[in-house]
Amino acid sequence: MSYATFGSNELGQDDRSQQEEQEGSWCHLFQTVIFIGSAYMLMFVCTNFTIFAADRLRSDIPGMTKVALGTCQSLFWIGWMVASGLIMPNVDAWGRKRPTFFFLFLSLFVAVFITFATTVWSFGTGLFLLGLLFPPSALTAAIWMQESVPASQRSTIIVLANVGYAAGSALMAVTCMYTKHWSWRDEARLWFAPLLVLMVVGPFVTREPAKAASDQAEDNQNTVSFTAQIHALFFSPLRQNTLATLVCWTACAFTFYGLNYSAGNISDDLYSNMALLGLVDIVGYFVPLPIMQSLGKLDAQTLGFCGASAALIIGCFAQRGSMAAIGFALVGRLFINLAFTTIYVLVVDCFPEERRASAMGMANLFGRLGSTAAPYTSLLPFHVTSLILSAFTCTAAMATRCLTVDVSKSVK
Repeated sequence: MSYATFGSNELGQDDRSQQEEQEGSWCHLFQTVIFIGSAYMLMFVCTNFTIFAADRLRSDIPGMTKVALGTCQSLFWIGWMVASGLIMPNVDAWGRKRPTFFFLFLSLFVAVFITFATTVWSFGTGLFLLGLLFPPSALTAAIWMQESVPASQRSTIIVLANVGYAAGSALMAVTCMYTKHWSWRDEARLWFAPLLVLMVVGPFVTREPAKAASDQAEDNQNTVSFTAQIHALFFSPLRQNTLATLVCWTACAFTFYGLNYSAGNISDDLYSNMALLGLVDIVGYFVPLPIMQSLGKLDAQTLGFCGASAALIIGCFAQRGSMAAIGFALVGRLFINLAFTTIYVLVVDCFPEERRASAMGMANLFGRLGSTAAPYTSLLPFHVTSLILSAFTCTAAMATRCLTVDVSKSVK
């Protein structure tokens, strides 16, 4: 995608060096993570709150059984799949800032609607719409963050954002231990409040990345049309990267969220298990940076999937509720965190700029197939869940070896 540059269309060498130095500073990194990445980091509110509020939801909403709640949770992921297939392939033609805040604005209305739901149907509809509207904002923000810093800082900024996500998840787990008797509606409004703050402040303190202005030539619009994007991803030399990426995202999403939804089956203490998973996430999202710098991104992702597969296959033989069962689940989570960092970075590295949002959309479309099945892991014994997750991560490790980094920008 050919974007116009703010100010002059041509940057001199000195100007470009000065701009890259400014964009690579830690101050700029933190500003980018806070004011752009918050849309990405706050995704934990959408994915985790219904897990902690499950008992209150079942007691408050008539007909909300365990299976019905699992179906409602799956509707969120189905909405995400629809957004990934129909909305994200068009985002490359819209820039970064506009879609991020436009879909965030719509998501706020849906969040309010959910807190007034009184039937299973209305609650499920709300979660579907939230899955349809919020992920395009979060995923575009993930790309926007990386395009707002020099290439050498992309791994760092994703690590910072993932640590923020993990810290939020851990905070929610600990907080929900003490809010079990609150109204789930009031608590949901409190957790969604930061999105309102971001919506009010964000548009005034952010800008499009240097190569991402809205006005584009008509011929460039043709190269980022929906049909052109699909053709480029599946019927060009990018096909191998596309297919391998889809496998990796499916395994990563299913494993990560499968561990979340089955946390109550590892042992009887759901809240402690979720808190431990959140704490491991914080550590696990710091680990990828030195590993990627040492091994490279592809080898780091292979290590993540292989380590998760090994830990989970061993864990399936541990007794439920034992320290071994909890320990191997946490080790598996640590390794999947490594892979969950590299898959975001490799989308940017394995696809040319004009295909990144489309590739992210397709990856999420297939990734959410795994996420859609994840809520039902709560109905399975954990040793069965562990065995299934191990098989998925092993397959993803092999798919990772098929990825090609630094593809030619001339590939259309």
